Amino acid sequence: MKKLFCILVIFILIFCSVSEVLAGDIFFRLMHGDQDALVIGKITGHKGSKYTVELIHVVSGELNKKTITVISDFKYRFLEIDPNIEDYCVLSLDKSIWSYKIKWGSYKVNSDNYKTLKFIKTGLSHSAKADLTALEWYINSDGKESDFYFEGTKVYLRRKNGDSIIIYPVEDKKIALLI
Repeated sequence: MKKLFCILVIFILIFCSVSEVLAGDIFFRLMHGDQDALVIGKITGHKGSKYTVELIHVVSGELNKKTITVISDFKYRFLEIDPNIEDYCVLSLDKSIWSYKIKWGSYKVNSDNYKTLKFIKTGLSHSAKADLTALEWYINSDGKESDFYFEGTKVYLRRKNGDSIIIYPVEDKKIALLI
């Protein structure tokens, strides 16, 4: 009987303890350097599984080239559509011997300006929109804002001063202007 009581108490303590859990999901990896480079680029060529990408801005990592070759037959994450010539995109890249490959995804965006770009989210689920909104904030801040947390269907950004603001869904017009 004592054993059962001890096991029950331990079980209750383990499951009732509150602790912050950090998962190694894709968006955490994108925002914390788990790739050689996170870049904004423009697709300028395509032949077979090779894409030529003009680099516009490096958000994280180092890439000193103006144009790179990405060897990967990829689709934009969440949208599941093929990239087209002239598309602007955000790419998570790893260097291979002669070129680059997609690591944590490719994402279609509406602009080449890192301060104002928006991810294409048409037709996506709320959870995908929430994730992409956090990634937008990260990129729009040039990698400076990366402390996001989720509560239910809401995404919050914890600022360096300790304040938190809701970034998705946008409920305040002032926040919408910041996005």
